[in-house]
Amino acid sequence: MRIISSFKDYYDSIQKHGQDRSIVYQREQKDFKLASFPYGTHNYSCFGQDIKSYTIGFCGKLYNVFKVYIHEYDKPSYYKLALTIDEIDEAVNYNTQGKYKHQRKKYYQDDKWGQRRQIVKYIEDFSKLSVTPDVFHKLEGPIFVVYPDRLYAEGNIRQALTKVVVNEQLSKFEFQRLVDPYTAYQELSMFVGGVLKQATKPVPVPDDETLAEIKGFNKYSFRKDKSK
Repeated sequence: MRIISSFKDYYDSIQKHGQDRSIVYQREQKDFKLASFPYGTHNYSCFGQDIKSYTIGFCGKLYNVFKVYIHEYDKPSYYKLALTIDEIDEAVNYNTQGKYKHQRKKYYQDDKWGQRRQIVKYIEDFSKLSVTPDVFHKLEGPIFVVYPDRLYAEGNIRQALTKVVVNEQLSKFEFQRLVDPYTAYQELSMFVGGVLKQATKPVPVPDDETLAEIKGFNKYSFRKDKSK
């Protein structure tokens, strides 16, 4: 598979080991603001913690990742990527040291208000989701990322929109920790050259003679067959 793109991603280097040049991945980013999308995200922002979830669609599969805001007091704060509940716990524990330790108790509290409990439930529910090829066909790409940012329709603050980026750069989400470069490249090649190609493959139009035969007509349809 040959990749044509204005940016690099973590699996691009696999091309140098050989490629099927008949398959071309035109990796052009496209941003959508959708009023309805089946694979939403969540923000868990309370008790001093800011935790965001992202949904990644990749070649017919779904993945979810999180970003946790890390509070720094002697240097700039930042969002840290977390792929598991253990990594989220580690980030929250870092944020809730010293005089902020009371926030840790609220994060771990075992009731419906506990952030950790909500996130674990979200991860469990997410693992049961599936995505059909139709979603990728409509978005016209093998990759999409659903952002947790809440957007609103122009002139209508009541209509919340979902931000979806097609053909997003996956290295920003450390996706290589979920799918290694070689596997990612192979899956993309099969998906672009197979599933997506089938969706855009033109339907052949038969000539008039073939079309007539399909409909049950032949050269004797409008005259007497002398063989009878």
